[in-house]
Amino acid sequence: MGCLSCCEKTIPGYHVTNFELLFNVRDIYKMKTFNPYELNHIFNSIKNSDDELSEGVDHIERLGEVMNVSKYKQLKSFSAVKADKLLTLGLNIRLLQKNLGHIQEDIENYKKFDILCFNETNLILSSCPNGVRDLVLNGFHEPIISDPLRPSGKGGGLATYINKPICNQEDIEIVQCPKTSYAEYQIIKIHHLKGGNSTKIIGNIYRSPASNDGNFLDELQETLLKQVTRHKKKQIVLMGDLNFNLLHYESDPKCQKLIDNFSSVGLLQCVSRPTRITDHSTTLIDHVYFNQPENLVSCHIATVDLLDHLATVTQIQLTQSNSIAIHPWRPRTLR
Repeated sequence: MGCLSCCEKTIPGYHVTNFELLFNVRDIYKMKTFNPYELNHIFNSIKNSDDELSEGVDHIERLGEVMNVSKYKQLKSFSAVKADKLLTLGLNIRLLQKNLGHIQEDIENYKKFDILCFNETNLILSSCPNGVRDLVLNGFHEPIISDPLRPSGKGGGLATYINKPICNQEDIEIVQCPKTSYAEYQIIKIHHLKGGNSTKIIGNIYRSPASNDGNFLDELQETLLKQVTRHKKKQIVLMGDLNFNLLHYESDPKCQKLIDNFSSVGLLQCVSRPTRITDHSTTLIDHVYFNQPENLVSCHIATVDLLDHLATVTQIQLTQSNSIAIHPWRPRTLR
């Protein structure tokens, strides 16, 4: 710690990330965003009666306001949250074993998060000499690992880490997901999270850009969303790289169908700003879906240095009820 302290004091810009070196963050904030939940969109496009609109509009308006103040922040600027909140981090890690050492070196920052959801791990668990023990992070339960769809182990794979203080090992329940061909899912129930009496649902998702868009959207309805619907009265947070660029939402029918499908079961997409920025492209392909917009505290982007994807950081207010009101919305722009 002494050496780190010296570096921080003597080296200008010691904590500056590659993202901040390569791009002008002020210009990034001027880029196109995704936010169909703003109030003007709702009144112009949702064809409900006045009563139906007033019932849920406050929740949707709040979601739009939270998304409007989303920021790019360094990992070290986030703080651990209290027992009544949950802080999650989602990241396309592009080779878990290669980057695990970097995460371990910065573990004090990663331990601030209650849940870590990594996708595109490119990892077959049986290839690890000591199995899951090779992948343990200090302070977290043994990770929940799913092999990639491809037998080669390339272009997929999921890993979810749950911070030890938020629950006991026996309170973690892995939900058996239907077999799929076009995407990968993990659904995890956490009972008695942070000492509460209710159960929360965490989902980790990855879809390869090589996967057929239409086939995935059809399969999504019959697999993940059908599974999630069984738990729709619990708080649900799903996150991952879906490889649908939501910056094109207003003009892309496939993006609109994706958002409609999730919204039909009460899951609203919370990330508003680009999550992958290169010198030739800007995309919002890393998503977060939450079914209780009135309890969304924030959804920011963390500028991590591991690869070209940025991390989504979502904070929610926990409820102590397993029976919440669901308002299915299909936000869409006029077309």
